Amino acid sequence: MTTLLHDPVEQPSHYIGNGLEVINVIEDWRFGFHLGNAIKYILRAGKKSDAVEDLQKAQWYISRAAIYGWDVYEGDLEPHDIRKAFGISLVLTQAIAGIFAAAATGHEPALRIADRRIQVEINQLQFYDVEPA
Repeated sequence: MTTLLHDPVEQPSHYIGNGLEVINVIEDWRFGFHLGNAIKYILRAGKKSDAVEDLQKAQWYISRAAIYGWDVYEGDLEPHDIRKAFGISLVLTQAIAGIFAAAATGHEPALRIADRRIQVEINQLQFYDVEPA
């Protein structure tokens, strides 16, 4: 895997996984503003600011996507690739899978599932008062 170096403009460390960047995921799936920001906040949760706040922002963008819609497209990256690169929890991997399913099919129920999985992660973080995996 390629080692990515921190550059505050080109490659901020809070957006870098193990050989993969958040922008790679967003561009691979051609996510628009709302779903792209949801992915961004899920993958950077706890790396730049408070994890719960980041995940709540992801939920907010998911709700906006549900209101305003999104383009249907399917990328090559899979949720397990994202989990491996960013070390996110299984629950957040399931949220990513829901967003990917919505992006590929245009079905809003997949976004609601993603939102619920994010809420589970928020509840766990608040209960245990820890940062995400």
